[in-house]
Amino acid sequence: MNIQHFLLDNLKMTFLAGNINNSLMILKICLETLRENQMLGTKKLVPYRDSKLTYLFKNFFERESCVHALVCLNPRVADFDETIVSETIVTPDIDL
Repeated sequence: MNIQHFLLDNLKMTFLAGNINNSLMILKICLETLRENQMLGTKKLVPYRDSKLTYLFKNFFERESCVHALVCLNPRVADFDETIVSETIVTPDIDL
């Protein structure tokens, strides 16, 4: 493999990772909006159209649905930071 192929592969992986992170961020925003609508009784529009991932949940976001989350937390000390990030996405009102 020459250097051009290596650089191109790295660029593709970086682009893909950026797209995944963007989709996950939009999913977080959708879930936060849905949660706010449930807790406060507001009717804010859930921005599910902003990514392909969240658009898959179109029917869920358009109906009055209740959100339940199952999060796998890793007990390894080395993964503590990622665990805290996952925990705060799911339970933003609880101080850890």
